[in-house]
Amino acid sequence: MTMIIKSRIWIYPFAILSILIFLTSSCKKSLITAPETVTDIDGNVYHTVVIGTQVWLVENLKTTRYNNGDSITKLSGQSQWSSIARGAYCDHNNDPNFSETYGRLYNWYAANDPRKLAPTGWHVPTDIEWTGLVNREGGLKLAGGYLKESGLLHWPNPNYGADNRSGFTALPSGYRDDLGVFNTLASGFWWSSTPNGISGSWSYNMSYVSNAIVRADAGWNFGYAVRCIRD
Repeated sequence: MTMIIKSRIWIYPFAILSILIFLTSSCKKSLITAPETVTDIDGNVYHTVVIGTQVWLVENLKTTRYNNGDSITKLSGQSQWSSIARGAYCDHNNDPNFSETYGRLYNWYAANDPRKLAPTGWHVPTDIEWTGLVNREGGLKLAGGYLKESGLLHWPNPNYGADNRSGFTALPSGYRDDLGVFNTLASGFWWSSTPNGISGSWSYNMSYVSNAIVRADAGWNFGYAVRCIRD
């Protein structure tokens, strides 16, 4: 009888401690807050969304300047785009009107420039941060649907599987390849800040015909969108 009583005396404190740790952890996650909007150095305003323990901008980056005020080189010609080995940006199809909705396209040199592309307190997400987002939203086979804006306002039909339950609101920004040729607005491509080898980096893309998200290596002269995450 004495042994049973002693066992209960030891078990109960550990059980209570475990419950307290769980509740404390849950409270910390629920207390994550973010400003409603963020403004970049050009005055562009972005909204924010909390997804798990991460805070993301809801729109793709539009800035034409690094965060220290230096201008990013703007390139429209194909040969210029394909041969440059420093930071550059462009508007899709060289039309600034596209950038108002879909954001601008940047080569990886710009995304990785030490002068920083993102607003203060934010950065271009690492491959690990992208992976964390994807895993939270169902993994590579499902996350595209949960991250894409729903409906057909911006995505082509059928925009398969899109319900945007995450609030990420991914749009089909298209891309510019390493020869300077533009791709149609049927897919979205985003840089990570993580290189893969000596001339490529990890990127993520979503398509209107799939609810998957594809993790792929891309050369540094490709033009992709940038979606920022909070430091």
